[in-house]
Amino acid sequence: MTRIAICGETYSQNLGDGVIADSLKWLLKQADASIDVSFTDFSCRPAYSLEDLAAPPKANWIRQIHRSLARISLYRKGVVPLLWYFSKRKRLSQSWQERIGDCDLMLIGGGKLLMDNNLAFPFRIRELVRLSKSLNKKVVFYACGVGARWSRLGFRLLTGALLDESVMWISVRDQGSRDTLRALFPGTNLKCSLSVDPAVCAAEAYGIHANPKSSTIGLGLSAPIVLRRHFAGHKNAFTVKRVKQFWIDLAELLESEHREFVFFTNGWSVDYAFAQSIVAEMSGSKAMRPPVLLERAREPCALVEQVAQCQAIVAHRLHANIIAYSLGIPSVGLIWDKKVEEFGKITGRSHFYFDPFHMDPIVVNERLHEAISTGIDGAHLTELKAFVREDIKTMFSVCTMGNR
Repeated sequence: MTRIAICGETYSQNLGDGVIADSLKWLLKQADASIDVSFTDFSCRPAYSLEDLAAPPKANWIRQIHRSLARISLYRKGVVPLLWYFSKRKRLSQSWQERIGDCDLMLIGGGKLLMDNNLAFPFRIRELVRLSKSLNKKVVFYACGVGARWSRLGFRLLTGALLDESVMWISVRDQGSRDTLRALFPGTNLKCSLSVDPAVCAAEAYGIHANPKSSTIGLGLSAPIVLRRHFAGHKNAFTVKRVKQFWIDLAELLESEHREFVFFTNGWSVDYAFAQSIVAEMSGSKAMRPPVLLERAREPCALVEQVAQCQAIVAHRLHANIIAYSLGIPSVGLIWDKKVEEFGKITGRSHFYFDPFHMDPIVVNERLHEAISTGIDGAHLTELKAFVREDIKTMFSVCTMGNR
């Protein structure tokens, strides 16, 4: 029996990461039913949790200050490494060793993990690879997204991880990530292959089907602070006022057409708080019914179930769009990160994806009608799902050769 530890942001509040992990587990089991799969969270979170809602404001302020200071070169070069080596590394490494100690293969997979988010991921990935090598474990990077902006230290850390001799396989989830990885890390050219996000198989992984009788439009919200943080263009594209007004205008258009709609999020507390603020503002209007905000999903399965109850969705979050696609539900994607645009290309649905400067509620609504009338290209969806299943089988066969 082969033991595989899936490592990533598994228990993140952004439940799209959990959907990736669960889909990966299902795909691996499809490749070989005897595989024993476990999860290792990047931050050693033991399970999904909503505890942050009750967290003291001071802790949130500290995180905000740290993120702001980390943009300053001197702080990032000096303080961030010191915090890692003296505050986090030992604790995380000990926990990871307990979790991957008896596995044969460590799979770092899914999500935009190859990015320099103030060195958080580069330090973790380098340490995980170092630990795996010391324990004589094989390492796989599977279907990762790649960020374009890197500090010198982040670049050095990730280069050391990707080029380590314990790394058996590197794949990325879209062509944009592949191009970026090749440009940044030319030494990985021979290893890097192109895959597709495992969450395209989310419907099968959870055994959930779309509701064919639904006429409800799902509006998937993300907080402007998140959208601005990852947007490469002008930050005015995602001011609170602009984003909030877009959703209110779109909701009013749907209301004028007597269409049922609900707001939802991917589970992150910041997104949910923003959604609550929109609902509160709209509830004071006498011109429309009180809007509905779905309960904050606590686990990935709940998020998939929420999307499955929609006829179509409009959403910023990548995995809201991927989940909908997996279920055969049409979506209109709102671009704030290159990864969202790339998924539109992969699925042949770029026509239904909007950049922030063309995010006009009237045009988005028209495109939503078109998406519903044309539906999803079922043949292409089936083809992508088959590709992912075959790719997982190939990766597993290559990386476990000699273990069985």
